[in-house]
Amino acid sequence: MEISFYSDKPKNDVLQQIERVAEDYSFFIELQVLYIKGAEISTYENINKFLLLPKINTVCLIVFEEIKLTDVLSQMLSTHSKLILLNLSSEKWLESLKSSLNFMEEKDCFTGQLKLQESSQCYPMIEQWLGEQGERIGVRNHRHIQFILTELILNSFFDAPIDERGVQLYTTFDRRENIVLPKEKSIEFNYHLDEDFVKLNVKDYYGSMPKNTLFFYLLKCLRKGEGQIDQKEGGAGLGLYLIMKKSCHFHLKVIPGEETSFTCYYILNRKFKPTKPSCVSYKYGELS
Repeated sequence: MEISFYSDKPKNDVLQQIERVAEDYSFFIELQVLYIKGAEISTYENINKFLLLPKINTVCLIVFEEIKLTDVLSQMLSTHSKLILLNLSSEKWLESLKSSLNFMEEKDCFTGQLKLQESSQCYPMIEQWLGEQGERIGVRNHRHIQFILTELILNSFFDAPIDERGVQLYTTFDRRENIVLPKEKSIEFNYHLDEDFVKLNVKDYYGSMPKNTLFFYLLKCLRKGEGQIDQKEGGAGLGLYLIMKKSCHFHLKVIPGEETSFTCYYILNRKFKPTKPSCVSYKYGELS
């Protein structure tokens, strides 16, 4: 395994810490790290070289403190299949990096799982699960977690199913209607709790989210000002943006035609309250 750094600055303490953490992972041939010190990415002297690097068996990590979004970043998100955006302004950035590398290596472990075949099961299941967790989650976190789970599960029922032509089946349906999926296509809810975090994962077995949709919402999550959110029929608009904003880490995985998986880490112990995710990452396609 090789770690390559692309930076206009000498290797500093941040990059040394990244190197030490990454050396524990051997699932990829190369980790390419683009370190952006300033806010403007388009002036970075090695940007074209970075964009042309081979992407097979490679995880690309973009490290930043503040990014002024440009077409260059959009191009990165659209051309890289395994990418991590790491925000150094978060005090928990090192933990975020570890969680993203675990996600890339399929090491994310969950201690519980529930399956839903009908969309009408969504609200009762969430209420029952939250009631069972009780004090572990706490009253003040109840509403936020309920929102996250409701959005992810209903998105999976109404936006993921497609026909043989790839046309969405239920995206224009009223979400009060009951959608019944084939048993083998049941929506999975996986979870894990510890003292500080709850890890929530919702997975469908359609894998129908296009790659351009994937990076479009990642950009929306990072963008400032107008254009961050929208309201429209179907698709993950305002809901997915708000889920990203409420999460400390947010990971997306799509295997086209097979599965789409959303994983978010929600902070139970609010020692700090990020205004944006400290880390957002995605995988598109099998890690080969």
